[in-house]
Amino acid sequence: MVGGDYNVLLHEDEKIGGLPDHPPEYEDFAFCVNLSGLFDLGYKGSPFTWWNGRPNAECIFKRLDRILVNMSFHNLFPTIEVEHLIRTGLDHAPLLMSCGEQREHIVRVKEILFKEEPTVENRIVLQKAQAEPKNYLSIEEQY
Repeated sequence: MVGGDYNVLLHEDEKIGGLPDHPPEYEDFAFCVNLSGLFDLGYKGSPFTWWNGRPNAECIFKRLDRILVNMSFHNLFPTIEVEHLIRTGLDHAPLLMSCGEQREHIVRVKEILFKEEPTVENRIVLQKAQAEPKNYLSIEEQY
C-alpha cells in the first residue's frame, strides 16, 4: 500500500478548471501504477482532493491524493475504504482509510470468546469492543 500526494492526475477527468493537463504526464503515471501492479482503491466524498484557493474563473480542483494497493494487500483487507475528508485550512483534503466491516468482525470474535469463557474480564473486553464503533459514530455525527 502506498498513498499520499502524487501531484499528478491518473485520468484527465480528475481536474476542473485551469489549462488542460498534458496527456503524457498522467499517462506516464498510469503506466507506472499499472507496471507496479497497483490500483486505486477509489473513494467516498468529494472527487477532488486539492484546490488552488482561488475563486470563480481562476478556481482549479484536482484529485492529486490517493491510496494505491496491490492485489495481495487487497486480499488481506477486502473491505478497506478511502474517504476524502473536508479540507480545513489546507489546500489538500486529508484521506481517511478504514477497514469497514473489520471492526464488527472484532466484536464477533469477542462475543464468541465471552460465550466460551463468560468471565468478568471477557465481559469487559466485549463491552469495550462493542462501545468503540458507537464512540466513533458519535464523534463522526458531532463533527
